[in-house]
Amino acid sequence: MIFNKLKKHSLNSKSKFDIYYSNELRNRKRLNLSSPSPFRNGLKKFNILYVILSVIFAISFNKDVNLLVSILMALCASFLIINIIAAFKVDKLRSIEFNLSSSISKEQLIAIITLPLTQLNMKIENLSHYIRITHNKLQYDIIIYPDRNTFKIWPQKTLLSRLLARTYIKLYKNAILCMPIIAYTIQIEINKSINRL
Repeated sequence: MIFNKLKKHSLNSKSKFDIYYSNELRNRKRLNLSSPSPFRNGLKKFNILYVILSVIFAISFNKDVNLLVSILMALCASFLIINIIAAFKVDKLRSIEFNLSSSISKEQLIAIITLPLTQLNMKIENLSHYIRITHNKLQYDIIIYPDRNTFKIWPQKTLLSRLLARTYIKLYKNAILCMPIIAYTIQIEINKSINRL
């Protein structure tokens, strides 16, 4: 419930990342989030492929197969193309470096983010080299780079999901919602802990 409210609030506001999306990825700047607003959905514009390919396939194969089969072929082809695009976009999300306002250890970070993130129905695990956050059967590994005072979030499906299907559309759509919430929570909680000192 709390997560849904936060998600709804986020959808109604503009993210700094939303405005500078392409420039931030191109320049690999350290990103400071001003809100937990979701990142822009870069797949939405490609949904037109379903219509375009359906028309093309219906015209091209109308003599060989019936209309329904040609449309099904077009939908499958569109899905495969969009899935490939989603895979590239997930890689771009993984390359984003988020800024840390101060040097912090993995254990210190877990201590300050556990309460706010568990309230959003997220599960936090302290693994050997990174922090793992699980939400909606998807995992977000937080990797800290102490030499640069930055961190990255690595979205991925669970091992079983990866073995069963190599699809990236759902992963991407969930990542653009969850990553800014996780990153913003980390940055805001670190700032709070600094102010308390």
